[in-house]
Amino acid sequence: MYKVSQLFALHDTTTRKAAVVSSIAIVVVLVIDLLATRQMFPYDNFSGSVIFSANIIVAYGIGSYFILRYVAKVSQDLRRNSRFLDFLFKATVLIQTALAALLAAMFIEFYYNDNSVRYMTYSAFLLSTIAATAIMGVTSFKFFQWYRVLARDKRNYLILLCGLAAGSIAIAMIFDASAKLMLVRVVEEESLAGAISQDTFLYRTDEKYQGEVQYKVVKGDTTTLYIVPSSIRLLYHYVNGWIPITVAFGFTWAITAVLLRQFYQKNGKLPVMLFALIVLPLVLFMVGRTPDLYSAFTGQIWHWEDFQNPYLLKSIFRAGVIGGSISFGVGFLFVSRAIGVHNKLWDYLIIAAMGATMIGLSLTPSAQQQTFGVAGRSLMVLASFLFSFGFYLSAVTVAHDNRIRRSISKLTGSQILNSVGAAQLEYEVEKAVIEVAEKENEILSRQTGIQPTLDEDLKLYLEEVSREVQSYDLKRRTNVGVAA
Repeated sequence: MYKVSQLFALHDTTTRKAAVVSSIAIVVVLVIDLLATRQMFPYDNFSGSVIFSANIIVAYGIGSYFILRYVAKVSQDLRRNSRFLDFLFKATVLIQTALAALLAAMFIEFYYNDNSVRYMTYSAFLLSTIAATAIMGVTSFKFFQWYRVLARDKRNYLILLCGLAAGSIAIAMIFDASAKLMLVRVVEEESLAGAISQDTFLYRTDEKYQGEVQYKVVKGDTTTLYIVPSSIRLLYHYVNGWIPITVAFGFTWAITAVLLRQFYQKNGKLPVMLFALIVLPLVLFMVGRTPDLYSAFTGQIWHWEDFQNPYLLKSIFRAGVIGGSISFGVGFLFVSRAIGVHNKLWDYLIIAAMGATMIGLSLTPSAQQQTFGVAGRSLMVLASFLFSFGFYLSAVTVAHDNRIRRSISKLTGSQILNSVGAAQLEYEVEKAVIEVAEKENEILSRQTGIQPTLDEDLKLYLEEVSREVQSYDLKRRTNVGVAA
């Protein structure tokens, strides 16, 4: 028996390591997508096909397989008892599979048949945006629901921050998709004789097209141009996510800072390197956002090319974006490590950390780029799922495990998991009480012909349950603080 248990533990460790390595590989692919579509390094038809192949094989093939297999394994018990969790998992697997098939077809059509894949790009972008927005919208609602349940305790502000972050990310997705699909004018022309197949980002105003030509795709027969009309240029930049993405970044940065501050308040002094990891991304991001913020508040559009060292400013901004995304995931990893490896909650927080790292990066590649750009952007489905699924699994686990609730604050210094666990427990109790009351009312209605309503006694009882749960949570926190 001992050897069998060791074998299972080894299998669990292997599955976990494969998922973590896969997530790192996907992050690398996302960074390459970001840098290539944001003019940080040039690419041609050949190198573009290599990058797109990496997206299909690594991000949507091998990487997604190992990550989703890991999620399936560690969540099977909870999914068995929850239709919602099971549906969310299966829907994500189905969407990732559909996107992988669509991207493979796009690869053949774009690089082998030498045709523009504009409509296939729209399909991938629209499918991924709808799915990711729905996931983050539900996640935001759930955080707000947890916060409402425990609103009397002001120490639960981190739950509110998480809700605001999830909501702002969902809004940023909607705004960006609306700008790309509704405000950008697409012109198709006959290609010049002997034209070499290529696609490139220009961001150049052209009087011929009465607007800013942002992206150009040259194929054997057709040249496709993506143009922002001069008449709506400022509106496009507002809707395209200047403000929503900046707000979302701010909330995710705040969550990271609070998580790590709480952790090191309990476990020692914050290391200088970790402090730099928290502060530097925010500074770099805001410096790099200066032209956008100036344009947003003055109405005068500035580009990086208007400065003497545009590449330096681009590098600063992109370093802030990449660093901020990585530090967001690091915050959850630090909390998960403190909990211990022999705990399901550790797996769930690793899942949330993988999603947290990917989600900011998945919003950065340009979805106008017809191959690896839209492939990188469509990874927001996987990122949103991992972040939301991991957090929800953590909340359910904490709500139903007394031992974890007693030890988690002492180990991590963070109140967020205990808070969402207590809120989830209270929500489940209220739901169970209401279901019982409704069944009793239904029976009484059949027997007497009178349709009763949920009376004031039930409301008072639910309020009493709420006070008892919160009283228990406060007492537990006090005991943990004394023991520490």
